[in-house]
Amino acid sequence: MTASELARPAGNSRRAARNAPRTIERDTEEATGRMRAMLPEAWLRPLIVGLSLWLGIFGGSWATMRWLWTRIPARTETANIREARQTLARMEVDTWRIALLKIEGE
Repeated sequence: MTASELARPAGNSRRAARNAPRTIERDTEEATGRMRAMLPEAWLRPLIVGLSLWLGIFGGSWATMRWLWTRIPARTETANIREARQTLARMEVDTWRIALLKIEGE
């Protein structure tokens, strides 16, 4: 190989080495721009889904507890009244139909 034949690849190598930092910077800026555009979409959807699930669970739990809060006392009072009537009926049967009298509120 002659000196002129070696000079041409050497020039190309120097030009490539000179242009490499600019190319790397440009590629890095493009990648950074794409990443910045992608980040809001990457966390926004999981955030919305997570908040929706949390609100659904919270709201459902609250509504269920509210419903139970109103239903249980009503059922308990009904059961207590029914139980008291049954107890009175048993007492009447056990006392051979003797009438129970209230004496001073007892």
